[in-house]
Amino acid sequence: MTVGDAKNIARQWVEKHKGEIEGFSGAHFTGSINFKPEEDADFADMLKKQVLSILGNMTQAYYYAIQVIRTPFFFDFDICEAARSVCIGGSHQMIDDGNHRASEKAEKLHP
Repeated sequence: MTVGDAKNIARQWVEKHKGEIEGFSGAHFTGSINFKPEEDADFADMLKKQVLSILGNMTQAYYYAIQVIRTPFFFDFDICEAARSVCIGGSHQMIDDGNHRASEKAEKLHP
């Protein structure tokens, strides 16, 4: 999967779900994905179960952050109960749709 593929999957998810979630009309990319060429394929070969495990850990950290966040910071609007359905739920939906970066190579290495 390339950077462009990943961005397109995210854009498609936003278009599909933006009318279903109250107050949600778009999303943004953060981090190194903004500085990589669209054709870059710098994504790890991961199985769905590996990605779900990582998302589970991230979800725990997300809920903890919601409880302790006090000082405003850039993108803090992403860390609140209202954004949970997009940040966590959207990730689950994209994984369920098969967009978890798994490859045939990973499937063979980790049956």
